[in-house]
Amino acid sequence: MDLTVVLVTSPSWSDPSLGLIEPVIESLSLVQGLESCAGGVKIVLDGYKIHPTAQTKRGRVTQEMAEAYEVFSLHVARPADHVVAGL
Repeated sequence: MDLTVVLVTSPSWSDPSLGLIEPVIESLSLVQGLESCAGGVKIVLDGYKIHPTAQTKRGRVTQEMAEAYEVFSLHVARPADHVVAGL
């Protein structure tokens, strides 16, 4: 099957935990035939702007959240080579 799954993630209060993204990736195994997809899974990491107060839906995060998101991005990249950063 010629298909690529694109999973987009943004900074969140739970970073650097993988607790939100791991169940989503694991659930992909429930989709019959997905394991044979040529494109595999690509994870896109949303960008952000540092702001004094966090407004995650607007891409604004505090310095501490930005640091946690950077650690999160390293954790996401470890198990696979499918991360696209900075979009």
